[in-house]
Amino acid sequence: NMSNNSCRFDSNDKDAEAAEKKVAEYFGKWYNVTSVRDVTEYQEMDIDLILTDKKTGEQTTLEVKSDKTYQYGNFAMEHVSNDLKGTEGCFLKTEADVIAIYYPLVNKLYLLDGPKTVKWFRENQHRFPERKNGTKKMYGTGELYHSYFRLVNRQMFAKETDAVIAIIDLNNLAQAS
Repeated sequence: NMSNNSCRFDSNDKDAEAAEKKVAEYFGKWYNVTSVRDVTEYQEMDIDLILTDKKTGEQTTLEVKSDKTYQYGNFAMEHVSNDLKGTEGCFLKTEADVIAIYYPLVNKLYLLDGPKTVKWFRENQHRFPERKNGTKKMYGTGELYHSYFRLVNRQMFAKETDAVIAIIDLNNLAQAS
């Protein structure tokens, strides 16, 4: 299913799955975690995980990203997921409550408020440099396509919005437990 890849920074599904596992592990203490990344209706909303609060039963939806370029200080915010189809990238359309960006090389997790991030990015994306992702093959037809993202400085984003919910250093947690 094509939309599976609609919103991954790493075209590599292994990276996406590893990130999802890390996020699920972290939230597993407080939530029952359900992966919906292969469910069409959730793919269309760019939602990967559903967290159900163990105490209250309240649900929170997450879109999970993996990004190996922590050192440059940017969020890679996708604005075109498929240039052949002209589909918008997930940072313009995810319906997730929270966007979880995992940086595997430093083992850090950024949690962004989904609606606030989408709204801000819609209004401000033009200010940031555009980059093209590597070529991918369209599922089924084998046609080649690209996705595009904009490099948004993390500190600038944090200053201009109140969308950064938390920055979690998973290294500290590993030692603490």
